Amino acid sequence: MEPVLVIHGIGNRDQHAWSQEVQELEERFETVTGNSTFQFIPVYWGDLAAHTENLDACMPDLEPAPSFSVPRVNPQNAKVTDLLNLINRLPAIVAAPIKAQLEAALNQVAGDAVRSYLAQQYQTARVSNRHMITTSLGDIMVYQRNQAAIQGRVWEVLKAFDVRKMGYGTSRKSVHVVAHSLGGVIAVDTIIRGKLPLHAKSLTTFGSQFPYFHLVDPRPTVPAYTGEPIVMPPQLKRWINLWEPLDPLSFVASKMFQLSSGKPVTDIQVHPEGGMTELLQGYHYTHGIYWQTRELLDALKENLLK
Repeated sequence: MEPVLVIHGIGNRDQHAWSQEVQELEERFETVTGNSTFQFIPVYWGDLAAHTENLDACMPDLEPAPSFSVPRVNPQNAKVTDLLNLINRLPAIVAAPIKAQLEAALNQVAGDAVRSYLAQQYQTARVSNRHMITTSLGDIMVYQRNQAAIQGRVWEVLKAFDVRKMGYGTSRKSVHVVAHSLGGVIAVDTIIRGKLPLHAKSLTTFGSQFPYFHLVDPRPTVPAYTGEPIVMPPQLKRWINLWEPLDPLSFVASKMFQLSSGKPVTDIQVHPEGGMTELLQGYHYTHGIYWQTRELLDALKENLLK
């Protein structure tokens, strides 16, 4: 069996569920292609990612946000109308400073009320979504600091598979790599690193941020982007990158990178199935949409079988 490394992205904390997802992807690939010579191997690094326990220790204690409504006011019965009528009867030299003070006071009261409401709503949303935020932004922060250990997990998994010491992942025996989200960043970083780079026969990324990461934080082992495509190291033989328009965490790669063979990186836009119901349910917006798409299976066929 030939190994296919599958690396997950942000927010994954269930190793068993991850292994099942990879197994299901392998089964769908075999069903579509009739090819059973590949073993899809899950690379799990969630235990090295951001800690999500005790988040309440840094969050404010808040009561549930109250509903916000503006009562209807009849100007004819409003006391402020009577007050303004009274002020308007005063000489202008007296009325002007009173109106100015009244306007300032009303502005302050209204501002305080709206500010208090918005702050309550924002903090409530922030506290309610603390785990989701931590397992996304937090995972990115932890990876940036702990790259060596997380990239090392790729090699640990590969060596556990390579019991016959065939040299999988080295220049002797390059491997196929499939990676989602931040897993794509981990994969490319492991491929291009200076010491013990991973040799990839093919790379399939989807919903990945490596192009963006390299723009804002250029990796030292490949040139920074200056307007011309960056030639990737020869240990990366083929790269197909999937992206979806409603996924804010997906980026294209073909504008920035090309393979050492001179061939371009292939970008493929994903077109999810489903109609208005799925769209309104958020199906088309989810970052994890790629797993069930035809485009992913087509990309795997292209990368693994050709």
